[in-house]
Amino acid sequence: MVDVPEEFLEAKQLLEKVCDRLRKEGCAVSRDIKTGIMVETPAAAICIDQFMSVVDFVSIGTNDLTQYIMAADRGNASLNTLQTIYQPAVVRMICHVIQTCQKHNVKVSVCGEAGSDPKYLKLMIGMGLRYVSVSKSLVNQARYSVLQTSVSEMENKVEQVLQASKVAEIRKLI
Repeated sequence: MVDVPEEFLEAKQLLEKVCDRLRKEGCAVSRDIKTGIMVETPAAAICIDQFMSVVDFVSIGTNDLTQYIMAADRGNASLNTLQTIYQPAVVRMICHVIQTCQKHNVKVSVCGEAGSDPKYLKLMIGMGLRYVSVSKSLVNQARYSVLQTSVSEMENKVEQVLQASKVAEIRKLI
């Protein structure tokens, strides 16, 4: 898990060293390898703007991000009400990451539960999301959801959703 740009840059330097060594050994290695981060921690999400000049892309890991934002262990059933992507703090954080990436022209995608939830996917499209990763069995469902989405309608809903203070309010709005 990446928390600060220095961790990413260190990993990128290691990748470059390995690629250089492989090239010296005669292996064909592209000089244009795209590198990015998985946003899974609140630290990375809050400071996402600090990554914009060093990454080629961002993917939001919504399951881990939700767990860490809410400090709610996914394995603890008594915390299930906290462990939802519909929590206002989670919605705001995901929106912040998507809109920051969009502002800086950095490709952002989502993987995890959020991309597989048709209503939430529509909300993220309103936030500016244009790429999503879902399991093979849910691709058609995701496509259908996207095709049924009015981008302008969802863009208008985003502000209302961001003002909501309860999970039930967010669910009702979208």
